[in-house]
Amino acid sequence: MPSPTRRTFLALGALTGVQLLSGCTDEHEAERKQAEDTDRAVRVRAVAATDALLASYDAVIAGPGAAQADTLNDLRDDVAQHRDALAEGLPSNPPSASPAAGATAPAASVAPLAA
Repeated sequence: MPSPTRRTFLALGALTGVQLLSGCTDEHEAERKQAEDTDRAVRVRAVAATDALLASYDAVIAGPGAAQADTLNDLRDDVAQHRDALAEGLPSNPPSASPAAGATAPAASVAPLAA
């Protein structure tokens, strides 16, 4: 193998310079973070709404919906999976996907099932 020449080192230096100049800049990183922050706020609100829905399912299943628990549990599991997908990548909060069994649902959501 021949020893490297001056031209070889100059070519490597030029390629290294081109590679450094064509790399990502802070502008692209800032735009990406800004887009993530906008999406994050929407996802946090959606997770909070889904948590409230899960609490309502738990209250109905524990109370007037006990006779239909199999069907309601299947629906609740689908909502829980949806919540997990929404919460992926968000900062972890205390687990709220499984509210306490004593949680109460608003009277408006329990009344139609009781009727």
